[in-house]
Amino acid sequence: MDRRWSLFLSLVLIALVASGCAPGSPVPAPALPPTATAVATAAAETAEPTPTKVTESATATVVLPTATPVEPVASTPTAGTQPATATALPPTATAAAAAEAAEPTPTAGTEPTPAAELPALLGHLHWLGHASFRFDGPPTIYLDPTSVGSDKPAADIILISHEHSDHYAPAALKQISRPETVIVTNPRVAALLEKEKGIEGQVRALQPGERVTVGEVEIEAVPAYNVGKSHHPQAAGGLGFIVTWGGERLYFAGDTSRIPEMSDIDCDVALLPIDGTYTMDAAEAAQAAADIKPKVAVPMHMRSADPEQFRSLCGCRVVIMEVEP
Repeated sequence: MDRRWSLFLSLVLIALVASGCAPGSPVPAPALPPTATAVATAAAETAEPTPTKVTESATATVVLPTATPVEPVASTPTAGTQPATATALPPTATAAAAAEAAEPTPTAGTEPTPAAELPALLGHLHWLGHASFRFDGPPTIYLDPTSVGSDKPAADIILISHEHSDHYAPAALKQISRPETVIVTNPRVAALLEKEKGIEGQVRALQPGERVTVGEVEIEAVPAYNVGKSHHPQAAGGLGFIVTWGGERLYFAGDTSRIPEMSDIDCDVALLPIDGTYTMDAAEAAQAAADIKPKVAVPMHMRSADPEQFRSLCGCRVVIMEVEP
């Protein structure tokens, strides 16, 4: 029994020596199959790292290479972004840049357009109510004065459009007329004035289309009549007036409808009736203003008409005057 056991141990020892695993030597790790080893080695030697998008995480650590330090290259800033490594501007440059950014660049059309100046003669005009006006030039000119106001300055010129009582008022004429006053009117009113006592002055009767010059003022008589109404027939010879003063022209329409002759009128200020019963209404007067094309239109002879309606319909500038006491 002992000899057989000794023989067994001897054989085991011989086998271990033959395999290189002597007692006390480490046991080698099992080798990879040749094909797997070759593939792993080739992959490790030839594989290029695939670039990926770098994102910052709470535990990420960026390690810069130490073998060949690289100088940081300043990035060029682009519109709307500010680079993290931007160099600070000097204080003056910073202030200038801030000021430039704060002030918008002016563009065409942003400048306010100044309003057109009113004709100078409008500043000399006073509305005395209804269709009565006084123009303080000098000279002092009254148009259809049925009320003369509290001042009652003497008249140099009086214009009377026709004989109706809301345009021709002998009592008012007696308060303002003087021997040197020139009264310009139509033949019908001229005939009435010859019979009237207490009205002083020189009377000049005009037909539509005729003119007269008084001092530095030119006065032209123009037609005024109704279309489709019987109050002011054309045959009655009612007048409107164009007064030229200081290079500007004032048109006083009188009692009239919108008539074709208005297209030939050239004026800076147009005084237009809007009552709608005896004259044009607001809409018709706005159309007349479009025919005449004045710089400013002034409504008159309103009765119950709304001057604001005329303003809203009129394509030119409208001045609504206040009645003077």
